[in-house]
Amino acid sequence: MIKERLDFSIRPATWFTFAVAVMCIPLSLCAPETWAYENGLLENLQMMLLMLGIIFCVTARTDKPLYLFFATIIFFFMLREVNCGRMIFWSRNGEIFYSGMPTDYLKWKEIPHGSLIRTGIYIAITSLCILAWCRKGNFTALKKTLLNTKAPFWELLLLICGFLCTFITERLHLCFITEEIGELLLYTALTAAVFRYSRAYQPQIHP
Repeated sequence: MIKERLDFSIRPATWFTFAVAVMCIPLSLCAPETWAYENGLLENLQMMLLMLGIIFCVTARTDKPLYLFFATIIFFFMLREVNCGRMIFWSRNGEIFYSGMPTDYLKWKEIPHGSLIRTGIYIAITSLCILAWCRKGNFTALKKTLLNTKAPFWELLLLICGFLCTFITERLHLCFITEEIGELLLYTALTAAVFRYSRAYQPQIHP
């Protein structure tokens, strides 16, 4: 049953994800911590990967509802990376664009009406997503595509590894650089999966 739901083939995008995963090991041990600063090298790489993912979704050749769904997920990841604009518009040192430690930017409770602003952003984005999915049978089309398309095993595995790396290091307050590298792996695997499927490669589940 599991083999029928998963695609174990290795495509060029898969090899790229493997290469990033291998590079993550020495990077987590040797890279300077400054690379993991907010708006620093690793975060900018993450944003570039997410932007590529959205471009792949917008230019998908088939199954537009499926890629609208993926674009929505990727957009939420982008919002997370900039903390809904908090990383761009508010900083403790008064600069709009900066690169520094997490202590350099203001927490939501330190920003005037910060909690209200954050809640408003989430409500607005969620409302737009709901409106998009309620139109033209998008949800039905998405459900049909997901049920009949095999999931990319290797990208999914590396995505989970990146998520676990990020989750564990963040919750246990371990190495800061490892947390950001875990996110880099997660976003690489997600973008690779979107790329290989959006280029008209979608292994189907045969009844």
